[in-house]
Amino acid sequence: MTQKASICSPTVQTRSASPRQRKVVVVEDNDADLDLLLECFDRADVQYLIARNGADALSLIRTDGPDLVLLDLKMPGLSGHEVLRTIRSDSELLHTPIVVLSHSDARRDVRAAYDLGANCYFTKPGSFRELKAMVVQIQEFWLGIAREPMSVEVSVNRPALS
Repeated sequence: MTQKASICSPTVQTRSASPRQRKVVVVEDNDADLDLLLECFDRADVQYLIARNGADALSLIRTDGPDLVLLDLKMPGLSGHEVLRTIRSDSELLHTPIVVLSHSDARRDVRAAYDLGANCYFTKPGSFRELKAMVVQIQEFWLGIAREPMSVEVSVNRPALS
């Protein structure tokens, strides 16, 4: 049986992923939203690590080096905006892809997330069917199509592209 998600805190260890298994940190404090997201995850090659607040998210991201972070903005304690700011100011985490999933479609929230370094922003839809379709697209793009910066070898001596 494949483990789809691990609900973690900084003091709880999760099973290590197989060499091919990707890691996604899901940062969500709302039980109903988290339950719906967990129902949407369908990739057996992905280990989902759950953080219920910003502090736990930063701890998981620092210790587990995920391939993707799905981040809620509105959380008690450290907000999603503060998590974004912290990740983007840390040279070790700078290139971690971050997808914001929020109920807010307020222009100021969207703009702030992008200003702080979010790779993309999605407003959580109202139906499970729409959420499932959104999560499938996020997984296909960020875990399938997109190349992560850490997987691309950069040479200092390469000529610049014009």
